[in-house]
Amino acid sequence: THTGALGDFVVDCNVPSPIETHVCSWKSFNKDSQEWIEESTLGCYAGDLPPKQVYITGGRFGLPGVYTFTFRRTYNERFVYRKEGTGWHCWWSIKHKAWIAALFHKSELGSRPEKKTLAETGEAWCLQDVPHPAASSQWRFKSNYWVNGGKVDTLKGVIRSPQAAKACGERAFHCLVVEQPPPIVMVRHGTDRKITSGIYFLMPELHQKRFCFAKQCNMRTLDTFVSCYDPPTARWSI
Repeated sequence: THTGALGDFVVDCNVPSPIETHVCSWKSFNKDSQEWIEESTLGCYAGDLPPKQVYITGGRFGLPGVYTFTFRRTYNERFVYRKEGTGWHCWWSIKHKAWIAALFHKSELGSRPEKKTLAETGEAWCLQDVPHPAASSQWRFKSNYWVNGGKVDTLKGVIRSPQAAKACGERAFHCLVVEQPPPIVMVRHGTDRKITSGIYFLMPELHQKRFCFAKQCNMRTLDTFVSCYDPPTARWSI
């Protein structure tokens, strides 16, 4: 029985240091069921932690979005980031000495050999040796009409810079740290539809596990404009 002497979290792992427990699952005590259950959001690591989440823009459909690092597991001694509810991952490759973003089943990481070239392995990559993907500013990615052997910086090749992306009509690729949202944002509309313009306040509730903002349009009614993020399309909308 649980007496409180074991604490709120435990891990059954006979190792000399808590930072070596990444091979095991931590457990938390459920007071309702009086049982220890697996706690996937707890890990113990040495050194500075990278950002919990990064936001990727650009690239082919499915690649953009918010990626969260996997709490219990590192790969090649660095954190792996995954887009929630999908098979999109971002990890550090020792073979290619690059951060790579690609789509595959999570159980395949480390079990399937990385292919000969970066273009065969992933959808986007960065050759900078940095501690996490958002620390890089030199990403390359496949264009929307990419074909094997396509010329670089064209609609059928690999885009190597934001300037090349703009010239091809592609959205530039960026990997940014997800930070705490501001309490208030100002929205301006460039047309006559000024009803959507105004001050939006951060709402206390989450929408699809994301922060959202609301503007009350009329004090006499409950009509509200809401600015929220849609994970499947990786877009903000009002």
